[in-house]
Amino acid sequence: MPWSRAMEITRVIPQLRTTNLDAALDFYTETLGFTMDFVHGGFYAAVRSGDFVIHLKLVDAPDPSVGFVQAEDHLHLCLER
Repeated sequence: MPWSRAMEITRVIPQLRTTNLDAALDFYTETLGFTMDFVHGGFYAAVRSGDFVIHLKLVDAPDPSVGFVQAEDHLHLCLER
């Protein structure tokens, strides 16, 4: 079924991958002063600074798309409605 109106994007939340979720959470909360928003299942989390939110995802290996990002060919987005 088609949308009855155009979708409005209210914010963009970056999702960053990490091979060490605990270290990433420590960095954002202890070093940068973010607050913990949530942790889900020990593999996904969010930190917040005011209205700005970053999602953190635990991965087994460094992100293979880094080369594409550096070549400006790729971008990950999480849209919240």
